[in-house]
Amino acid sequence: MTLALLFGAATAVSAWRLFSILRPGREKEGPVPVAKILIRLALTFLCGAGAVYGGASLWYSGAVFRDRVCDYAGNYDQLPVSSDHVPLSTKCLRGGTVVEIVPSWVNPALAVLVSAAAAAAAAALTFGLSRQGRQRPDR
Repeated sequence: MTLALLFGAATAVSAWRLFSILRPGREKEGPVPVAKILIRLALTFLCGAGAVYGGASLWYSGAVFRDRVCDYAGNYDQLPVSSDHVPLSTKCLRGGTVVEIVPSWVNPALAVLVSAAAAAAAAALTFGLSRQGRQRPDR
């Protein structure tokens, strides 16, 4: 749970720093480079993915209390049938059938957040390199 809280706090700080450079009245201080905005956006997405993965991993995959993870499926004091970390999956027995206890939204949310972070980082690199190539050296 501590890991999820840490990534949650990092996400909040990243989002606050991102929106602080986009606040109204910022124009007086000069333009903000697009690459800087995109890097902060990528960090915010990455921290959000860490928060989702850390929270879901601790809560649903038994990273801390492996003997209590199947309580969500209704089978108390039993160990999971199978457990994977990528994609996050934990299966327990309920009434003779195997049930997935990780919510269905966790893995797609992770994929979207990591993909958005990669896209923002690639865009930041593209904007940074294209702007650097257009600048003329001082003579």
